[in-house]
Amino acid sequence: MESPIPPIDVAKAAFNMLVRRANQGDTALPDDSSRSILTLDNHINAIEALLTFLVTEANDHLSTLKQSRNTLAPIHGLPDEVLVNVWLHCVEDASCNRSHLDDQLSTLALVCKSWHRGVLDHSVLWCYLQDTCKSERYNNWVLRKSRNHPLHLRLLAQDAYISDSLLNIAMPESHRWKSFVLAPRHGSGTSEPYLDMLADANLENLTRFEIQPRTSWREPSPISLPATPALGEVKLERFPLYWEAFNAPQLRALRISSLPIDALSLPQLVNLLRSTPFLEILLLRDSDIETDPPEIVPQPKPPIVLPRLRTL
Repeated sequence: MESPIPPIDVAKAAFNMLVRRANQGDTALPDDSSRSILTLDNHINAIEALLTFLVTEANDHLSTLKQSRNTLAPIHGLPDEVLVNVWLHCVEDASCNRSHLDDQLSTLALVCKSWHRGVLDHSVLWCYLQDTCKSERYNNWVLRKSRNHPLHLRLLAQDAYISDSLLNIAMPESHRWKSFVLAPRHGSGTSEPYLDMLADANLENLTRFEIQPRTSWREPSPISLPATPALGEVKLERFPLYWEAFNAPQLRALRISSLPIDALSLPQLVNLLRSTPFLEILLLRDSDIETDPPEIVPQPKPPIVLPRLRTL
């Protein structure tokens, strides 16, 4: 293995080469008999031009060396399938941590040319709709580049108009929605009018529905969801549903907290549990469930059977 040349030796060699080239041809220093301010100025200009040329050459050569080194990096030996999983993890992490997804994708695409092509070519990375992106074109890119992949919607509701606009452009693709998360950062409103659009959405492939405001909103109105045959996870904080119309036979996890008074009655909860035999997680926190007996004694009904329930 060759020993590296000490940096000081490289600098000396480069300087000696500069001096030799500076005293050749047109850049040669004139002898004492012909020296004048003009000839010295010309010599200085020639040396400066030569120095600029040499620096440019050195930078080009250095860039070539770096590219050669980078191509030997182990990460370039990874198959595209592995790299896509790495990128997808970055995108999912940015979505969960309320980061700007367009910034995250731009950062990944700027690493190198191959990453730029990979990020743009793999549609699975362009499946996350968000109402807080810096680029106004990002969500349109998602709808175009995601092709037929499932879509994930995340609304932080900082601006009701932006959230409404996002839902409007996403509604024609509601059959592709896989998750819907409303997690406002601040605000004092009720359930925004744009949530009423959900009643007309096609949620046949929705698997996750979450509403978790970060601040104390005023008492919200119930949200109406159409049939959700694939829904597996529901997480609600302060936001009730129209439980009579709720239909999620594949539900695996139901987490409810801080529901307003009368938002969920005991009969509604019982009927809900009867219709979700695959339920594994049931969490009820800080919610007032109406338990007053009905005026008319109901007829006996089948018992609640939850063979997979593991968390209560």
